[in-house]
Amino acid sequence: MMLPMIPFYAKKYDADTVTIGLLFSIYAVCQLVASPILGSLSDRYGRKRVLLLSQLGTLASFILMFFADSLAPLFLARALDGLTGGNVSLALAHMVDVSKPHEKTTALGQQIFANGVGLLLGAALAGSVFAVDTRYPALIAAGFSLLSILTTIFLLKDQSKPKAALVNPAAKSPGKLAIISWKTAPFIVCLACYHLIWGLYYTGIGVFCAQRFASEFGAAQSGFLYSYMGIYVIAFPVLLLPFLVRRLGDKKIVRLTFATTAASLALLSLVPSWIHVLAIVPLIHFGTIPLRPAMVSIFSSSVDKGRQGLALGLNQSLVALGAIIGPIIGGAILKTGESVWWPMVPSALALVGLVISLVYIREKPQLSPIPQDSSP
Repeated sequence: MMLPMIPFYAKKYDADTVTIGLLFSIYAVCQLVASPILGSLSDRYGRKRVLLLSQLGTLASFILMFFADSLAPLFLARALDGLTGGNVSLALAHMVDVSKPHEKTTALGQQIFANGVGLLLGAALAGSVFAVDTRYPALIAAGFSLLSILTTIFLLKDQSKPKAALVNPAAKSPGKLAIISWKTAPFIVCLACYHLIWGLYYTGIGVFCAQRFASEFGAAQSGFLYSYMGIYVIAFPVLLLPFLVRRLGDKKIVRLTFATTAASLALLSLVPSWIHVLAIVPLIHFGTIPLRPAMVSIFSSSVDKGRQGLALGLNQSLVALGAIIGPIIGGAILKTGESVWWPMVPSALALVGLVISLVYIREKPQLSPIPQDSSP
C-alpha cells in the first residue's frame, strides 16, 4: 500500500531520485541482515512466535511514518520495518512446512497472489486518500497491519517443530545438505538476478513513468499503474502458474520466464506514452511471476526440512539485496535524465539468468552434506 506512495511522500521534503532510492534501500539493508536470523530463529522456536515479532515491527513502522514530519523519521520507519521484516520469508517457510513436494511451487505462488491482492487494493486506496491527506495511507496501512497480527494470533496453526527438535538437526538427518556451496551457486545467482530485476522494476516503474511522461503521470496515475500490475500478480499465480508447473516443470519455467522478462523489459525503452506501458506490463509479469516460485522451489527442495526457515531467510536476503542495489542503480540512471536506459539494465540481467539457467540448471542440485556435528 505504501510502496507506490513513497516517492510522492518523500518529495514533500524535497527528496531527489537518489534520496528516494535510498529510502527504498534502507529497508532492504536492514532486511538483508535480519532475514536469515529471523528464519533461523523460526526453525528453533517456531514460525508463529517470530512472525508475530516481525508483524509488530511493521505496525510500529507505519505509526512512525504517520507522525513523520521530515525525511529522518521516514528513514527510521523504513529501517525498523526492515529489521523486523521477516513476514514474507516466515510465511513462505510455513507454506513449505504444510505443502507436499509436488505442490510446493504452486503453494509458493500463493504468496505472490496475496501480494497482488494487497497491491491492487492497497495502491488504489492509497492513491485515492493521498490527495486528501498525505499521511492517511500510513494510517490505513497500520490498521491492516494490526489486522494481520490478530489473524496470526487467532487463526495460524504453527506446523514447524521448534526448540528441542531442532537443536541439532544434523544429528537426526545425517544426509542433511549444505545451503550454500559451489554446486548451488548457479541457483543462487539466478535468484539474485531475479530479485535485482524485481528491485529495479517494482520500485522504479513509477519514477520512470513520472520522469519520462511528466506531463501526464502523477500520484493518481501511479496508484492506477500499481493497481493494474496487481491484477496480473493476482491472476497469474492462480491461472497461469499451475498450468506451467503441470506442462513444463520448474526448470523449463525458469528458462521461458527469463527470456520473456528480457524481451518485455527491453520494449519499455521504446514506448511513447505511459498508456503504452500498460500493454507491456502483462508480458513483464508473465516473465517475473512464475520465475520466483520455480527458482525458490528448486532451491528449497534441496535443503533439509529443519533448515527451511534459514534457507528462505537467505532467499529473502537476496530479495533485500536486489531492493538495495536496484533502486540505487535505477535512481542513478534516472537522475542522468536518460530514462530510456533504465529498462535495459533489468533486461540485461534477465539475459544473464537465462544463460546460466541454460548452461548450469540441468537437474536438481546435489549439495555437499554438512558434517553431523554442525550446529544450525
